[in-house]
Amino acid sequence: MNNGSIDTETNSRAFLEFKIDIRRLFSKFEEHLEITGNKRILFSGKFGIGKTYFLKEFFNKHNEKYECYYLSPVNYQISQNEDIIELLKYDILIEIINKNEKLKEKILEDNDYKKLIMQICVFGKTNYKEIINGAISLISWIPKLGRPLQETVGLVENIRKFTKNARKGMGDAEIGEFLETIKKEQITETDYISEFIKKKIQEIKEVNKTPDGKEKESVLILDDLDRIDPEHIFRILNVFSAHFDLNNKELPNKFGFDKIIIVADYSNLVKIFHHKYGQDTDASGYFNKFFSVEIFQFTPEEVILEAIDDKIISRFQIKDPNLEPTFMKDIGFSRIFLKTILTRALKLTGKEKLNMWQLLKGIRFNLPKFGKNENITPPTFIILTVFNLQNYRLLEIIIDILLSIFDNDKEHFISVLEKIKQNHINENNQEENKNPAYKDVCEKFYPCLLEKIMPQEFENLKPNEVKNISFICQHSKTSYDINITSMASGNLAPVNQTPIIGNNVIKIKSIIKSNNHIPNYNDTREFNKLFYECFYDLLIEYIEQM
Repeated sequence: MNNGSIDTETNSRAFLEFKIDIRRLFSKFEEHLEITGNKRILFSGKFGIGKTYFLKEFFNKHNEKYECYYLSPVNYQISQNEDIIELLKYDILIEIINKNEKLKEKILEDNDYKKLIMQICVFGKTNYKEIINGAISLISWIPKLGRPLQETVGLVENIRKFTKNARKGMGDAEIGEFLETIKKEQITETDYISEFIKKKIQEIKEVNKTPDGKEKESVLILDDLDRIDPEHIFRILNVFSAHFDLNNKELPNKFGFDKIIIVADYSNLVKIFHHKYGQDTDASGYFNKFFSVEIFQFTPEEVILEAIDDKIISRFQIKDPNLEPTFMKDIGFSRIFLKTILTRALKLTGKEKLNMWQLLKGIRFNLPKFGKNENITPPTFIILTVFNLQNYRLLEIIIDILLSIFDNDKEHFISVLEKIKQNHINENNQEENKNPAYKDVCEKFYPCLLEKIMPQEFENLKPNEVKNISFICQHSKTSYDINITSMASGNLAPVNQTPIIGNNVIKIKSIIKSNNHIPNYNDTREFNKLFYECFYDLLIEYIEQM
């Protein structure tokens, strides 16, 4: 029995085994990437839509052509007054060190580490003791990168080796000799560390070539840029933007990278920009120097929509045997309802749009509502062919599952349903006819919602009684007159797909918007529009009263 706890080991294994095939999206991005002169790319997509996953899969597939350096500034532990570019440099150094370990022909030797640490620690210092203290303080920066320990061990060990050797006998003469050597080098970057990085990136290209002997293109990926402090966002953007010399000739990318990919939701960047600089400031004029050609809009919805039913909902971790039949393909009420709501939420825009983190919760986590629900009636009836919901627990469970998927934020979920309602009632019949099972489920839930919201209307309901119920949705301020009829359940054998209240079978006869014309029930589109408008208002009203 599930007690509401989460089996993290099982969940992690199930999630790691889960993958959506996104390979057919590769060609569009590859075409964009290969545009001549396309050195800076703004890769835009909604939060949680799978940008990081896509880029890693794409560059893993094309690793013979590209050498990628992944940075995640969102993981940096940095205060607002610290320079994030310094952390970026150390982060790139970690990437270079890790790549060096995998190269057959190493580009980093002990002397390189010594030279690097000297470059970081010597300037502004007057003696070797201050240099040693500088090297030790350098170690304190490394945890701020937020990287796993095993990725930073190489740099830490070499810093410690340097300080150990320095204590044995580094003197002022050696420091002076080092400074003279540095002065003779041709520096094209703004500082010696940046120059070191630039040289090593080029050396990696020279020793780690493509199968046909060509140099791989170096690609820097800056992920989740819109999720860090605004001050740091604009500092990074300004450093990695296009720069020109006195002759108006565009200079190479920072650190000599062939391509720089900034990953963010462009609409979020614009909002942050306007919040910082004012609504009347030209955002497009500011941002167009951060991409060479055009913004690449990552839109994987088509692939995700195809996977929602058979690859996502089908893998939800249902632990309750009484609930499992409600997730049967094509006939399970839970599966039909969840599939429709999640599909429509994925098609939304703006903050209401469903993201992948939310969508995959049922796979990643053993949600409590997927566990044992002792109040739900045995499974023989909870399918489309034979239906009975005397205590309406299934409706509650489905709504609880949806609330959990939408972060248990009731206000946000109601906003999602409101947008779904508007889209649903405005679509054509052709779209509606693609999903008749969803309408069947809504018809069964109609009386359940009415009885939950206005139980007094059903207290003395008699068999074969026709009753008109007036319902005002507080959320939309819309009034409805809903005509219902009850039939003695004993007259039906078996119960014909219709909910029972007490001993009565409840059916919806008609729905009329109060103070409005009577709808033409021969006009399918007009009827469906009113049917769904009222249903979503009932659903929203019920959720608000929970």
